[in-house]
Amino acid sequence: MDHAAQHLPRMCPALRHALLVWASWRHDETHPPRFDEMQIVDVTTQELAVSVAEVIRQGDDPEPDDFRLIYVCPNLRKLALGKGEGARFSERKHSRPGSPTFESARASATIGKAQYFDASGENGVLGFRKLEGVSLPMFGDTDRVDYVMTVVCFER
Repeated sequence: MDHAAQHLPRMCPALRHALLVWASWRHDETHPPRFDEMQIVDVTTQELAVSVAEVIRQGDDPEPDDFRLIYVCPNLRKLALGKGEGARFSERKHSRPGSPTFESARASATIGKAQYFDASGENGVLGFRKLEGVSLPMFGDTDRVDYVMTVVCFER
């Protein structure tokens, strides 16, 4: 079993599968996979909502300022959150700075490692009892994280 998989928090099986698929894209355990080598189709299932965002930074600052969506899967479009391609995380209530989604993506982009988040709330989020996900970093043309794939599992 992959070393990363041994330290996974308890999560829905489809989300765990997505994390293991992402891990299989890596060339070694110390670097995330490259964006141009990934296969979104290997991650997408009925239980998951997948998006890919480009990291927005100021110059060479490793800390992201925001994220711009470049891919939104059909499952996420059905939620009608206005999260289409071109939208920024900061423009959306459920992914703005301070939210579990944003902070997980920020940490993932900064340190280059997958980050788990649980955005479930006492009263549910968006009508879902449970909402958990992972932010998965990907290198761009250079050896720095230029993209983050967010994979979310929803339970009613």
